[in-house]
Amino acid sequence: MELNGRWAGIASPILTLRGGPMVRQKPSMLLVTAVAGVVLFFSACGKGGSSSSSTTTTPTPETLTSPVPTVTLTASSQSIVAGQSATLTWTSTDATSVTIEPTVGPQGPNSTQPFSVSPTANTTYTATATGSGGTSTSVSVTLTVTAPPPPPPPPPPPES
Repeated sequence: MELNGRWAGIASPILTLRGGPMVRQKPSMLLVTAVAGVVLFFSACGKGGSSSSSTTTTPTPETLTSPVPTVTLTASSQSIVAGQSATLTWTSTDATSVTIEPTVGPQGPNSTQPFSVSPTANTTYTATATGSGGTSTSVSVTLTVTAPPPPPPPPPPPES
């Protein structure tokens, strides 16, 4: 919240602010930025006398309406054979970015181009969304990697 105070009738006032950042200035006008719910006390004194005032800051509408982001993460398959790949896709709400670990890293809030992964061992991928409302609860998908099937046995030797 921004507060503007003019201290009329006080010659060269010294202004003291309590309840927020401490300020001691000689202003004709003071601009204060404070978080919501803070009680600010102003006092000024000078050759022309003294004056005091107080106010409580209030939240901005954005502070009240920014929901915590959510995210979902899916894999095209829950199990792959070593050497194959699977595709990860995600969607989010109220997010500006999504981070997927391991190996994928920061991404846009929705998977406009799914991400292909080829892990060599069982791997759990975890997605977390971030937005103006904070950070989402992380969601995970596990990709199980199995060994490829053994090669077929060789044909029997020819009979003579």
